Formats: sequence, C-alpha cells, structure tokens
Amino acid sequence: MVFLKELFFEHKAIFGGELSGHIFFPETSGCESPMLALYYLLALLEKYSGVTLSQMVAQVHKYYKPPLINYTTSRKFEILERVSEYYRAYPQDRTDGVRVNGDGRRLLVRASNTEPILRLYIEATNQEIWKEKFIEVESVFGDDCIPFSAH
Repeated sequence: MVFLKELFFEHKAIFGGELSGHIFFPETSGCESPMLALYYLLALLEKYSGVTLSQMVAQVHKYYKPPLINYTTSRKFEILERVSEYYRAYPQDRTDGVRVNGDGRRLLVRASNTEPILRLYIEATNQEIWKEKFIEVESVFGDDCIPFSAH
C-alpha cells in the first residue's frame, strides 16, 4: 500500500484503492476510508435512482476477473524476477511486484511484505484468455509455488 499511496499523491488522484480493500481519498489526507467510499456509493445510487449497482458495474466492467490466488514460496523474489524476464517483451510496472499488460490481459504478481507469499491477480477480456494466461503464469512459477487459497 505504501507504493500506491506515493503514486496517489504524486498524480493528485481523486481516489485510491487496492483489491485487498484499502480505500482512500484526498479529503482524508490519504488515510483509509471505507466509510467515505460507502457514502459516495450510496450518493450515486440515490442520484441515479432506478439504476441498480449491478447495472452501474456492468457499464464499466471490461475484464473477466476471478479472485486473487495466493501461493506459498520461500523464493518469492526469485519468482518475481522469473516473471519479469518471461514477459520482458511487454511493458512492465515494477512499483509493487511485476505488473504486465498486453494480449487481452493484465496481470500482477506481488510479494507479501510480511509472509513467504506471492499473490497473483489476472484480468482478461474473457474466461478463455484468463485460463490460458493463468496456466502460463503457473508454468513460469514452476514447482516453487504452492497455491493455498483464493479470495
């Protein structure tokens, strides 16, 4: 979250958040504020009465995105380098792990800062591409990673 907050302030963002649920706004000086997010959501629902939340999400939802997958590994930083090398032909963001965009998918592999865990997020334009990329990334991980949960 530290890297995200730095980018949040650097780009003067109006909203910041992670899939893990950390949500913050400039009005709270970057402090976590899920209650403010709820307030804004309820205000939108009131403003657009007659439109359901599902309908709103459908307008902006572009990717197939199952839950994140956690992996136990003692080689998390080596594996991050493997992933970076494997996808070297694609633009990468190394702010917090390895983020790669392209070929109808986005993926992020990031290491926990406190545990021997890698987290894998993959979004794709459809389920078929997602499955293909998931198999591909797991092959890059090799036998060094053991999936233990999905959120």
